[in-house]
Amino acid sequence: MDLKSRLETLKKSNTVTIDWFANTVKPHDVDDYFASCRFVVEELLKLRFLDFSLENYGTNKYNRHFAYADIKLYFSLNGNGSMDYSMGIFTELRGQGCRQYEHFMEGSINNWNDLVIRFLENNAHFTRIDIANDIYDGSLSVSKIYEYCKQGLCIIFAQNMRLRKPLKELFFSVLASHYRFVLPDSHSKDTKKSRRETVAWWENYIKTKERTKLKIEREEVTLRQSKEFLENQVAKTLTKIYKAYQKSWGTESANAYINYLLKLGEEKMTFKDVSEIKEFSIEEQNELYWALDSK
Repeated sequence: MDLKSRLETLKKSNTVTIDWFANTVKPHDVDDYFASCRFVVEELLKLRFLDFSLENYGTNKYNRHFAYADIKLYFSLNGNGSMDYSMGIFTELRGQGCRQYEHFMEGSINNWNDLVIRFLENNAHFTRIDIANDIYDGSLSVSKIYEYCKQGLCIIFAQNMRLRKPLKELFFSVLASHYRFVLPDSHSKDTKKSRRETVAWWENYIKTKERTKLKIEREEVTLRQSKEFLENQVAKTLTKIYKAYQKSWGTESANAYINYLLKLGEEKMTFKDVSEIKEFSIEEQNELYWALDSK
């Protein structure tokens, strides 16, 4: 199937997308934070460690992190330079980081399912995985869910789930086993709501699993937004200054001023800026879609 056909197919399908991925693993060597973080990057994330830059600040009590654009590994160093074993290495990909990571996926070689399994095999403690479900067929609406919840018609079950199954299957399995919307009072005489029948619209929504796709796509990330800002907000002002220099002192002076701005910007660049440049280069060279997993 060519790219155009795949895009048309995706537009007609409901989709699920990983929108947040976060977990912690224990470091392999507390005396060598470099080697421990490199293991997570190269063996678990399957990325190049050389593309990551070290930042001397963190979040949530972590005091350091490695970053490749919005793909981040947080950790803490003690006063003697060793890693804080109890805090571990916190891998975090928020929405934009997830989209960036999808550039490195290669179908059956590396995908979201394999990524989860690799971390689980290294005893990762998952703190958060968000799955976004875009619904295009009208099978479910937020207003209907809200109305039923307000009436106490959502029955919730607490169960443990095994993560070792395709993410689309996992998503619908969690919904089907943990949540059930039941008939309202006007359609049932049973005062115990947990005994009531499940409403048809919820059962029909669960059945949309078969026509739901796992969406893996490129979206505007990293320097693309900066590029748009430059073109929409800065280009006019820069042109005015260039033309003023050109009219006053000639084209050579105007070009020299542009080169001065480039040099000034280069002197202010950080390791994070360099990693974003590499990421932008990857985005420009790769295809729009790596893969559309129908499983």
